[in-house]
Amino acid sequence: MESTISNAKDLVKVGFVTVASGELNLSYVKKLTGKIKDRLRTYRINIIETEDIVTNLNLGWRVIKEFKRENIDLLLIVCGTWAPDSLVSNMAKHMTVPLLMWAPPEPLNAEKLPEIGSLVGLTQTAGVLVKLGNWLKPIFDPAEEEAAYKEIELTLKVVATIKKLQNARIGILSKGSPGMFDTDYNPLQLFKIMGPETVFISIATLEEEIKKISPKQAIDEADRDIKKYGQIMEPSKDQIVEANRIYLALKEIIQRESIDAIAVRCWPEFKELKIMSPCLALSKLTEEGIMAGCEGDITGVVSMLILNTLTGRPSFLGDFLKLDEENNVGLMYHCGASAAGLAENYSKVHLGLNLATSVWKSGVTVEFPVKPGIATLARLGESKGEYRMIVTQGEILKAPMFCRGNTVKMKFRTPVKEVLRGLIKNGAEHHQILAHGDIRKELSEFGELAKIKILHI
Repeated sequence: MESTISNAKDLVKVGFVTVASGELNLSYVKKLTGKIKDRLRTYRINIIETEDIVTNLNLGWRVIKEFKRENIDLLLIVCGTWAPDSLVSNMAKHMTVPLLMWAPPEPLNAEKLPEIGSLVGLTQTAGVLVKLGNWLKPIFDPAEEEAAYKEIELTLKVVATIKKLQNARIGILSKGSPGMFDTDYNPLQLFKIMGPETVFISIATLEEEIKKISPKQAIDEADRDIKKYGQIMEPSKDQIVEANRIYLALKEIIQRESIDAIAVRCWPEFKELKIMSPCLALSKLTEEGIMAGCEGDITGVVSMLILNTLTGRPSFLGDFLKLDEENNVGLMYHCGASAAGLAENYSKVHLGLNLATSVWKSGVTVEFPVKPGIATLARLGESKGEYRMIVTQGEILKAPMFCRGNTVKMKFRTPVKEVLRGLIKNGAEHHQILAHGDIRKELSEFGELAKIKILHI
């Protein structure tokens, strides 16, 4: 499994244990356990494993103490044979973490009674755990088949995303832009329910950092951009240099404050202070794995971080612009601050200027149509004191740009008017977040583990 986690503190700690009856076929169980462990060791996770197969409560208590000391994030239990349900229920009682229970199918012989009973054990124990209020996912596939590992990988991604949020620091430069109630948020509620700590950054701090950037630093960055992107439309080299001073200043603040994502209020103060719009800076930061969004939309940026961690790809923040009911298509766009990795290739990416001069001092924009492919739209938001995420899915079509900025032409699996009605009915924010790939199953599981509503449209 390719990990989307780069920081060691965010790696998932998986407690691995096999339970069995000491009176059944333990040689079979040892071979099975070894095969599964070998595969799991190829993942970028911390496996906390036990040498013993747990066959009694004394061994079970040793495992509980070890896993509690290691502060595991996920418990993977292999049901090697049937075993008393008290073995697992005691573990679950003392560790409030998600559980994966796996009962690989046993070999059967028409002339003998079953010798393993692993599925019997899983069914019996899982029923008890659900009654106790534990979250668990059962797995039934053979240890040789990919289906089992795909289920494990899905849960690992979800647990990694939740752990990332719990450890995250989200920068907020000022607050939501004026006239946008829906970018507002409650920092304590966000911290309590979703986990991230918000770090306030003043525009004065950004101004001071911009002054510290040397001409050589900014020129070197500008030269790299000019070589990297397909075409320079309007900006002069001096403007690209100026845009990179903002990028380098934000990057310095992010590194100093250990920030994982950032929301920037890009107007009206930037223009008043003669700072150009930060589109290029936000694009480059997102490309580098620091999800960066404009107009101070912090829950939009948290949504970007969730989708990025689940997919390992940059996510897109944009607005619905127009509906085409006949073709079941929605047109989306934003002003040119999206990661260039969302384009088909860098030759399709053009550097332009933000043309809305009534709002911004024209900054360098990174413009392209988002590349085609299956994609998921998902946005975290707060409604009536609770967090919820609205999810829908479709396919981004290959299409030329229909306006300046970053454009998306998306064909939805649900009638497009129903998509918009569903968003509005559920109090959706106007910025929608998109990532390539169908991650509806991951988001459903994320909702269960994060204890937030996932509303599928």
